[in-house]
Amino acid sequence: MSDEVFIWSPSYGARKAHKPRVLSAAFGDGYEQRAGDGINRNPERWDLQFATRTDMEADPIDAFLSARGGVESFYFYTPFERVGLFICREWSRDRTGPNLSVLSATFEEVFDQENELQPLLVSLGSWNAVLLMLGLTP
Repeated sequence: MSDEVFIWSPSYGARKAHKPRVLSAAFGDGYEQRAGDGINRNPERWDLQFATRTDMEADPIDAFLSARGGVESFYFYTPFERVGLFICREWSRDRTGPNLSVLSATFEEVFDQENELQPLLVSLGSWNAVLLMLGLTP
C-alpha cells in the first residue's frame, strides 16, 4: 500500500490503453464462452512522455520512479482527470541536448488494498488542492 503521489504532468500525446482480463473456453463447434476475470478486470495502461525537460525537472521524475523500483504503487492523476493507483515497471530517459531530456514511461493500474487517501483524492476537484493537502507546492 502506498500514499505516494506522482505530481508531474506528462506532455500532450499520452496514450491510454486497455486489455481486459477475460477467461474463455473454446468448444469444438466454434462456440466460445467468456467471463471477466475478477472484479478489477479492466486496468488502464498509460504510455507517457515528459518531453523537453531540463535536468532540474527530469531528475526528480527519474528518482521517483527509481525509488519505487517497479514494485511500489503510487497515485497518479491521469490526463482524463481520474485518480488511480499505478506502478511503473519500465521507463527510459533520452538526452536530447545540453541539460535537456525526454522521459518515457508506462504506468499500469493496480488494485491494492483500500487506502484512506484514494477516496479523498477522488472527491477533491482540484489537483492543486490535493498537492496542498499533502504539503506540496503545486
